[in-house]
Amino acid sequence: AGIVIKKLINDSHEDVRMQAIQASRQVKDPVLIAELVNHLKEPNLREFSISALREMPSESAPLFQIEIENP
Repeated sequence: AGIVIKKLINDSHEDVRMQAIQASRQVKDPVLIAELVNHLKEPNLREFSISALREMPSESAPLFQIEIENP
């Protein structure tokens, strides 16, 4: 599921990206962390991305740190 959501998170339509980011909250797949971090820069998607990142498993925290330090 994470791979499909990853494609949708990068869709050209903002509403599709928003829905994919919201879906990532339920999937909780660490493969999505890099994409979610990238969308922190988009004002309309920032809060959704933060919310999704908060839902990631605690063991994926090192991946989150790597993405923040090396965007």
